Amino acid sequence: MRNRQGSGLLITCELIVLGLVIVLTGLRVTGRIMHPEKTEISNTKTENPKAETNDSDTTNQVATQETPKADTNSANNSDITISDGASSAVSSMSTEDKVAQLFFITPEQLTHVGQVVASGESTRKSVNQYPVGGLLYAAKNIQNADQAKIMFYNMQQIMHEKMGADVFVAYQLGEGESADQDQLREEGINTTLKTDNNIDYSLTFLQGTTSLKAKNVKNGVEAVKAITEGNDMLFLPEDFEGTYQAVLEGVQSGEITQEVLDNTVGRILTVKGI
Repeated sequence: MRNRQGSGLLITCELIVLGLVIVLTGLRVTGRIMHPEKTEISNTKTENPKAETNDSDTTNQVATQETPKADTNSANNSDITISDGASSAVSSMSTEDKVAQLFFITPEQLTHVGQVVASGESTRKSVNQYPVGGLLYAAKNIQNADQAKIMFYNMQQIMHEKMGADVFVAYQLGEGESADQDQLREEGINTTLKTDNNIDYSLTFLQGTTSLKAKNVKNGVEAVKAITEGNDMLFLPEDFEGTYQAVLEGVQSGEITQEVLDNTVGRILTVKGI
């Protein structure tokens, strides 16, 4: 991937985000980040890249998305059988952390840093409060291949310290930008996102065969509705923290039942390989 200066996010009709295998704590990186404990993805160990601890404080705006339309999905995604490991992990999670896992946002929304080019202490602080399920990066986050590898590696390390689980990492192609699948994978991307309408997304782990359903939501009302209708993840709300709070209150009030929340997070963790 060549150096690029990005300006904003553009969701196209066919958003393809390709990527690299997840990193579990203790992996070593030599130019590719591998996942030795999940042989269906990779069993090759590599060297650990040099850690980088600071996030950029340069400023750019985070793009928002179209207001989604209601859909009629069932509250049960029967395509995914929740694994025993995922069920066990869910049972030990707080409600707050479960709700955070539902969100797929930008690193800028997570950290409040204008342009994220590293995963350091501000990222760690934000993840400790909001261990989100997925992060969408863009050209403005990528300076070069080595920087991207270190940023994604450190992001996974931080998430594992908090959750013992991977974070979905996706890359949004800019206008006129093409994707070199192998290079994206080598730089740390692990997730593919596809959409036909910029509202409903199919989210697949690298080399995976099972997809999660993600919905582009604008606010808390739409987010609560999306989860009760059977969507697994909430994509790029305009106000992440406000939408997070609305979903949390939806769980606390019973509008989203504990069973629906646990099953949804269970599916997410299952696809992540837990």
